[in-house]
Amino acid sequence: IKNDEELYRDTKNYQQKHGWVDELSPKMRWFGDGNVNLGIAGGFYLCGVVFKSKKARKTAELSLMSLIHAGVAVQLVKHLAGRKRPEAAPVGEDHWEGPAGFFKRYKDHRDMYYDAFFSGHTVTAFSVATVIAKMYNKPFIVPALCYTLASLAGLSNVTEDAHWLSDVFVGALVGYAIGNFVVKKRWKRLHVVPLVQHNKVGLSINFLLTK
Repeated sequence: IKNDEELYRDTKNYQQKHGWVDELSPKMRWFGDGNVNLGIAGGFYLCGVVFKSKKARKTAELSLMSLIHAGVAVQLVKHLAGRKRPEAAPVGEDHWEGPAGFFKRYKDHRDMYYDAFFSGHTVTAFSVATVIAKMYNKPFIVPALCYTLASLAGLSNVTEDAHWLSDVFVGALVGYAIGNFVVKKRWKRLHVVPLVQHNKVGLSINFLLTK
């Protein structure tokens, strides 16, 4: 993609001159981790149960749905694109293997090398951030904080050599679209309730195909 290589090198040059980027980057990428976002969804659900807030419980349910959508979209596109990550590409050169990368990533036991496009961490961060921002759109500080953290999580993928800037940009758009879609279309169809059975604790997830 045009300018990706140049933007990547400019970013790395800036990173080398400013030590704070190295310190902040891995911490920000944490906000794009799937398990962390599952924990955030779980936190909302727990608060909903404790404080009897339907809004918090629904936020948890929609966040979970957005994560499921994000996981499917990310893996599908990654396997079709087969784009090499900056850390795997020689001297920061952009390479696309296409669907052939699907076989190379497993044959060479380098499954993380051919899945740069698009950024799963960014999609995850923006999908959940969008759900929370839509559910708690007032005061403005909540959406602002959500999108700021999601943006920093996305950009950290470049400084951590995991993605090109276009991977992050497209991932942000896809994540926002997923979160927005889930909030608008899935509001009344998804229901998640705690399940306790035979000394085991879990979740029961019900999705209505029709209204």
